[in-house]
Amino acid sequence: MANANEPPGGYAEIANPPQNTVVKIPRLGFGTYQIPPGYETEQAVSAALKVGYRHIDTAAVYQNEESVGAAIKKSGLPREELFVTTKLWNSDHGFERTLHAFGRSLHKLELDYVDLYLVHAPGSPRTRDETWRAMESILEAGKARAVGVSNFGVKHLEHLLKICNYRPAVNQVRTRVARLTSDLSPPFLECYRALRIVFDYRPADNQIELHPYNQRKDIVGYCRENGIALEAYAPLTRGRKLNDPPLVEIAKKYHKATAQILIRWGLQKGFIVIAKSTNRERMKMNLEASLSQLPVTDFEIGPDDMAKLDALDEKLVTDIWDPTAEP
Repeated sequence: MANANEPPGGYAEIANPPQNTVVKIPRLGFGTYQIPPGYETEQAVSAALKVGYRHIDTAAVYQNEESVGAAIKKSGLPREELFVTTKLWNSDHGFERTLHAFGRSLHKLELDYVDLYLVHAPGSPRTRDETWRAMESILEAGKARAVGVSNFGVKHLEHLLKICNYRPAVNQVRTRVARLTSDLSPPFLECYRALRIVFDYRPADNQIELHPYNQRKDIVGYCRENGIALEAYAPLTRGRKLNDPPLVEIAKKYHKATAQILIRWGLQKGFIVIAKSTNRERMKMNLEASLSQLPVTDFEIGPDDMAKLDALDEKLVTDIWDPTAEP
């Protein structure tokens, strides 16, 4: 039976190297991709928090960070009970641009820190190393509890692990940044330009599209071998496969909606699942798929049916762009 104080689905753990601790991340998150900023985002996030979500996922490019922050503020929930993720967009790659972009995101969210900050996509190889060095400095400053990536393929991860897998260069002394805001002073930037400090901080997390129809086994295998947590976005295939006959058949067997089967598949695979809906009843259904402490929602997909779901893989990319294929 799950702990009554845990969020639905329980927690996964990701690393925080500066503090030599682990960060607990709720395994079921609420995504805000393509929810318009303003009233719609604020209402959706507020509803998600009311039905039990404690993990909220946004991004600079979604243009709804302010609305997410407003909903969090109005919820009255203690900050330590929430897990907030945002992401750095491609146009802000590079060392200084990353720091400025992060400051803007914090300001819009009206938060002192985020729980997880992700590089949204690999971007240009020319700025990738400097971008990650900025991510490390944000982590070292304590303004993000963990840092990671999104949409990185194996080749991107291999390179990143090469450039981040060594010790600080200046007499092995870490320079800590006491304050990081949107108003980053020139001396701060000059300090990091001169020192080029690189910490032994691997990405804690890789957020990629994952569902039975696109299982990305190469990326999943690599992340697991290297201790990188996996977050599954678009777990419901953006609605494309909800009426697929094999999926419908399994859903009927468990007396569940096909969306719940897809979420449950991701959780049983050990992924952190980012679901999205603006409908409160669907939010509850998605949460129900992750619960295990109540008899009415205590269901697990059996091995034979998991194997049937595994057999559905067709490498379906539901967006017009597959960043894992970038150089």
